[in-house]
Amino acid sequence: ARIVRLFLERFEHYYDELAKGNAGAILGRWRELSDTLGRAVEVRSFDSVISGKAIDIDDWGALVIEKADGEREKVLTGDCVHCRGPGDM
Repeated sequence: ARIVRLFLERFEHYYDELAKGNAGAILGRWRELSDTLGRAVEVRSFDSVISGKAIDIDDWGALVIEKADGEREKVLTGDCVHCRGPGDM
């Protein structure tokens, strides 16, 4: 019961921030805790595969990937796999 209470209190805090239009606080914390940002990734969706370095999470929650050619692509859905490579830090 204690774990559920603590979870709901934390959830309520972030829900209130969203309701106030303060998604920036949530995104900042998300970026801070992300194990994906700064790493080489491959995102597989139903009809495509995007490879590159995960460089950001945009304001809508999309993962921003910088591909080898320097082009940036935003991904909202797919299976993200961390890869070994030059993009890993």
